[in-house]
Amino acid sequence: MFLQDGNGNGYLANVDEEHRLHVKAVSMQMERHVAHDEGDAFTMDIDGIQPDSTGYWVAIIKNSDDRDLIITSITGWVSSFKNDQIYEAYVGGTFTYATNGTAVVPANLNAGSGNVAQGDFYVNDGSGNITTVVAGVVAGRYIFTTTPGKWVKGSGWIIPKNKCFMLYSNIAEKLNGYISFYYHDSE
Repeated sequence: MFLQDGNGNGYLANVDEEHRLHVKAVSMQMERHVAHDEGDAFTMDIDGIQPDSTGYWVAIIKNSDDRDLIITSITGWVSSFKNDQIYEAYVGGTFTYATNGTAVVPANLNAGSGNVAQGDFYVNDGSGNITTVVAGVVAGRYIFTTTPGKWVKGSGWIIPKNKCFMLYSNIAEKLNGYISFYYHDSE
C-alpha cells in the first residue's frame, strides 16, 4: 500500500494478511498535548484556604474564553481528617462578584508560553463565605484526607464560555492543593 502526504510525497506501508496497517505511534494525554503544543494548560492554587464557618465555597472558576475550559483534576489534602468532610463540585450556576473571595492567577504549565488563563478565578479568603453565588448542579463529591489525593473526573468537568465551576465544602477545614485545567476547542 502506498500512502501519500499532503505535499505529494509518499511511502510504502506494511499491511498484513488481515488487511491491518502496521504503524508506530506516540500517544499522550490531551492535557499534556495542550500544555506542550498550545501552551494552554494551567493550575489554580487553592493552598491554605481556612474558611471561618461551615458550608462554604472554596473556589470559583468562571470561563470567559470561547473554548471549553476542562477541569481534569483537583489535588488536595486537609490538616486534620474528618470522615464527614465532603467536597462537592458544582457546574453551571453564576456569580457576579466574589465577596469574601480573593482573585488568583492560574499558573501556565508551559513556562515558555505567554498565554494566560481567560476567566474569573477566586478562592475563599477566610473572612466569610463567598456570597454572590447561585449554585449550579452537583457534579461529584469527594473526601480529602491528610495524604494528598487527586480527585480525577475521567470526562473532565467541561465548562463552556460564561459558565462556572464551583468547589464547596460542608465543614470549615483548611484545604491545601490546586485545580488542574486546560482550554480546548471542541471542533
